[in-house]
Amino acid sequence: MQKAILFIDSECVLCDGLSRYVAAIDKKDKLRIAPLGGLTHTQMARTLPDTESFSQVELFWNNTVYKGPHAVFKMVEILGFPYSFLLIFNILPERFLWKLYNWVAGNRYSWFGKKDHCIIGSPKFHKKLLP
Repeated sequence: MQKAILFIDSECVLCDGLSRYVAAIDKKDKLRIAPLGGLTHTQMARTLPDTESFSQVELFWNNTVYKGPHAVFKMVEILGFPYSFLLIFNILPERFLWKLYNWVAGNRYSWFGKKDHCIIGSPKFHKKLLP
């Protein structure tokens, strides 16, 4: 079975926390994590032209790229129960979801901070990480 790849901003403390949490709860080993703009992302961008943005979470699964809130919803769907309960928020209007996502994404550095280097490389989660 193909693993889903979650692309994150590796300098973002919020994104780092998300990646660590996802790696810890992914007991069925369905996800891999890679930095936006990293080697894996760059190679995929050559074949999938819809992966050029470095400002939002992306998830690649079954030859489809999901971005922003859609990436988050697809991720919880893949993780399954009990996280799939968060899919109830998918009933919110598309415009609202993007406004909320962009508001959090636009403030993530001021709220949570920014690192000068990639911090997702914890040895504990090494098998989940892609370059």
